[in-house]
Amino acid sequence: PVGEGVLDWAYSLGVLHHIDDPVPALARIVRSVRPGGSVLLYLYYALDRRGAAYQTLFRAVDAVRRVTSRLPHPVLLGVSTAIAMVVYWPLARLSAILAGIGLRGIADAIPLSFYRERSLRIMRNDSLDRFGTSIEHRYTREAMDELMRSAGLLRIRISDGPPYWHAIGARE
Repeated sequence: PVGEGVLDWAYSLGVLHHIDDPVPALARIVRSVRPGGSVLLYLYYALDRRGAAYQTLFRAVDAVRRVTSRLPHPVLLGVSTAIAMVVYWPLARLSAILAGIGLRGIADAIPLSFYRERSLRIMRNDSLDRFGTSIEHRYTREAMDELMRSAGLLRIRISDGPPYWHAIGARE
């Protein structure tokens, strides 16, 4: 346990969107920071800036997650590794090739293009996170701002670039 107002800054990266009720959890994190201190936060975004085809693909992937998240861990690890090798790696490499020949716009539109500069190990880890978690909340930029304000954060700055959404705010 961390006392109230004892930290200069705190962060939550990739956690709050995987718990039942992120509101009180973020409030506890904020209370651990001294007034004027900072909180860095990363939450999954709601894909509201993506087109219909991308959102449809995401819904299909999410349906798979709802099944794979119930698998025993050793099986889930194997499935996640296979998905990283067969899906993440090829799409990321295609994106890297397209970006390398000057087709950045097309490269950025490819699902999982964020991983074009990442290792297979990171892809496997993120695949395990993607397909192994039973709870997943997604946020619009506005919903993230509202969550942070409700927890007592001010001067909130939300990034306009990937990974969406990451932001920083100061405790009241």
